[in-house]
Amino acid sequence: MWCIPPKQDAAFVCAMEQVLSFYKRPLNPNCPVACMDETSVQCLKEIRPALLGRPVQIERYDVEYERNGVAHLIQFYAPLIGWRRIDVADNHAALQCNGRKG
Repeated sequence: MWCIPPKQDAAFVCAMEQVLSFYKRPLNPNCPVACMDETSVQCLKEIRPALLGRPVQIERYDVEYERNGVAHLIQFYAPLIGWRRIDVADNHAALQCNGRKG
């Protein structure tokens, strides 16, 4: 669902409509519509092994965990042809500038 931010005007709506019309284009195998998205995720490490359940139960995990860094995910996808690629960069960190994070 698309939402218009409260402080935006007609120019913003016009630009958004241009973007949305791009995604409505019919499939052209020579020039497919490709998208890109990125996010960061926290990596967690289990501290204790799972408790095996009885035949009618599933495994149970302790709620305690250890932080194990952050991974940066970048996804490229072409929805009309069913193609996607995800790259994972482990444990990215902010650049250091004069001893401070920047």
